[in-house]
Amino acid sequence: MNKRSGSGSGIFLMEMMVVVFFFMLCASTCILAFAKSDRMSRLAWERDHAVSAAQSVAEVWKLSEEQQEGEQSLYWNADWEETENQSEAVYTGSLTETSKEDGIQNLQIVIREAGEDGEELFALDAAKYVRP
Repeated sequence: MNKRSGSGSGIFLMEMMVVVFFFMLCASTCILAFAKSDRMSRLAWERDHAVSAAQSVAEVWKLSEEQQEGEQSLYWNADWEETENQSEAVYTGSLTETSKEDGIQNLQIVIREAGEDGEELFALDAAKYVRP
């Protein structure tokens, strides 16, 4: 006579543990991929707006008649609206204007995230000719 010593639920339990572990592994991989894609999307959005802001500043500078040697700063809030208040700025722009003797003026625009170690989002060099 064959007598079973157990009900066979031990093997079933082991199979369920393996299946649950596999699904947890798949879920964690999907969550990591989603988090990375969200960060990449946010960075692309920031860079897109930084390019637009730098181009706008360069176009206004090219149309202006005034000459200001040295460095200036611009500030934008989280919605990329220009602000005068540095404390509410999320993005900063540094404008460095230089002149040459042949009438060419150069402007370097660097836009970065606010803070000491803010990541540089975009840099643009522009030039214009000023009649003497």
